[in-house]
Amino acid sequence: MPSFLSLASGETRYNEIVRMKSGHQIVLTLSSGMEDLQVWNLYSEEPLRELQGITNPINLRVINDTRVVVLCGRELQVFDLNEVKLVSKMKGVMNQKMPYYGLHSEELIAALSRNRMYVHLMNVETGDCVTTFKVGEDRFLNSLIVSENGKMLVCGDETQKPFPLLVWDLTSRKLIYDLRIPHHEFLTNLSAITKEGHFVCCVCRVSTRFSAIAILWENA
Repeated sequence: MPSFLSLASGETRYNEIVRMKSGHQIVLTLSSGMEDLQVWNLYSEEPLRELQGITNPINLRVINDTRVVVLCGRELQVFDLNEVKLVSKMKGVMNQKMPYYGLHSEELIAALSRNRMYVHLMNVETGDCVTTFKVGEDRFLNSLIVSENGKMLVCGDETQKPFPLLVWDLTSRKLIYDLRIPHHEFLTNLSAITKEGHFVCCVCRVSTRFSAIAILWENA
């Protein structure tokens, strides 16, 4: 780890340390304690820019080489790193315990609704909700991950037994798979998806044991 990111034992300064999408020499650090977002040159170990006064920043997603979206409490805020300023705030607040979101594209953010029954697609520039799709009358999502290319969304449903794995096509806004395995409960808060969205790995509870299952979609 570079010396400028090295911390004393037990000290917590950064919530996130993230590389930019292009150019491995640039990293971002996010700090709730300092309430700031900093842009660093990884090789020279020098700060390039700093955004201060960000209220309760928790984590971030990189939109492109100039913009990021930051979860601030229960609100999503978009910042321009070049101009060092706030661009927009997403209208509406997230669920307090499950503030899940991901990127559909450079223009749209996919976010779990406050009541966990809807997924909203929010416009990065204006903060407006562009479209909403409902997961069902009796369903409450308990997780949400989006593939890096923004095409596939995978989430879990806590009302069904055993817990299923729900796979959505974000382009068509349609549920394409409702995956269930007898005696297996998908713990989708412990899952990961590949960049193209064809392959997902998820931890399952099997009786009193835990195992990891990898799934490949039929249309991969």
